[in-house]
Amino acid sequence: MAETAAAMIFGTTIGVFIFLAAILFGSRARRYSGGYTSAVESHGG
Repeated sequence: MAETAAAMIFGTTIGVFIFLAAILFGSRARRYSGGYTSAVESHGG
């Protein structure tokens, strides 16, 4: 049972991480398409 619970927690954590990464990637893609090149420099690369 413990292994199943750990697997569920691990899977959920990875799922949330991927979800947040997708949102950040999408927002950056919109900035790039908008022509904001200075935004990358302001974020430190």
